Amino acid sequence: MNTTVSYIRKKKKLLDYVQPVRDKIDELTFGEIIRGCREAIGMKQYHLAEIMGMHWHKLKNLETNRFQDLPEIEDVRTFCEIFELELSKVTKAIEKQVTEHRARMLTTNKHPTYKNQKYASKRGVTCTFASKENQ
Repeated sequence: MNTTVSYIRKKKKLLDYVQPVRDKIDELTFGEIIRGCREAIGMKQYHLAEIMGMHWHKLKNLETNRFQDLPEIEDVRTFCEIFELELSKVTKAIEKQVTEHRARMLTTNKHPTYKNQKYASKRGVTCTFASKENQ
């Protein structure tokens, strides 16, 4: 385990600051959980990203709930280990967030099949917009 992680664990006072996030974990999105824990102990994004072994842009996208695919389970597990959170509660927050996102996509009339139309057209793929009528 990373020495910084063990340092955080030794500093129980720091983890006590995370308690308000633990208390509201069922109401928060995954990004809000990450940001809340990180800010509670006064850590910068790049530092937490380094501890978790990821690029800070990826952490930024997770914090702002801008992830197209589900977060990798290893990233979620590492995060839970660092802040001593229950993995099951954090995964429930992710599931809830994904379910709400899918519901929003179904209620909107149109959404792009391909996010980057230029990329798709270069590959010879026709970019279409799905609508309720076509499904």
